[in-house]
Amino acid sequence: MPSPFGARASSGAPLPLVVGLCALAACGPGDVPSNAVRADSAGVEIVTSDPGGGWTGTLVPVLTMGTVGDGGPTEFFDIQDIEFLDAGTLAVANRGSEEVRVFSLDGTFLHRFGSPGRGPAEFRRLGMVAGSPDSILTWDGGNDRVGVRDVQGDLVRTFRLEWFGGMVFPVDVAPSGEIVAVTARHMTELRGTGIVVDTSLVSFYDMQGLLIDS
Repeated sequence: MPSPFGARASSGAPLPLVVGLCALAACGPGDVPSNAVRADSAGVEIVTSDPGGGWTGTLVPVLTMGTVGDGGPTEFFDIQDIEFLDAGTLAVANRGSEEVRVFSLDGTFLHRFGSPGRGPAEFRRLGMVAGSPDSILTWDGGNDRVGVRDVQGDLVRTFRLEWFGGMVFPVDVAPSGEIVAVTARHMTELRGTGIVVDTSLVSFYDMQGLLIDS
C-alpha cells in the first residue's frame, strides 16, 4: 500500500534526494503586487489583489544528496518521509532498507537506526518519521506500531493507536505535541490520480498513544 503521507520517491533504482525551499520571487517584504487595489476604511488600509497574477513562486534547491551503486548512506530507495528535526538535523525514512537515516543540514551523514524485522526496534513497511522537541517518532504499518526514540535514535517505547473501523495512519506531530493520525475506511489508488480516500477520521493522540480527540 503506498504511503498516504510524507515524501515519497520510489522506482526500480535508487533516486537522489532533493530538498527544496519555495520562495516568493515577485515581492519582497512590504511590497504590494502591481495589480493590487488599495482602499481605506476608517483609517485602516485595505489591500485587495487578484491571485491570478503578481505573485510567483520558485523552487530553490538548498540541498541535494544521492549516490547510486556505492551502498552508502546517501543511496536511497523507496523514501517514505522526510522530516526536519528540532535538533537541527534532517531525518529520512528509507523503506528500502527499513531504517531512518539522520543527516546534518549540510548533508553530512550522522547516524541511522532501524532494520527489517519484527523486533521492538525494527521496521516492517516503515511509513513515517516525525519530530518533537525531545523525541523522534516512527510508524511502520507491517508491525502496526508507533515507536518513540530519543534524539539519538535509541528506542524508548512502542505503542499501537486505537482503530476506528479502518486503517489508521499517523501522519505528523502537531506543534502542541499531539500525534495526528488519519483513519481511512476505504482506500484505492487510481493510476494518474493518486490515492483516493472515501471516508476518513482525523484523530489526536498523546505521546503514550492515548486518544485525546477526533
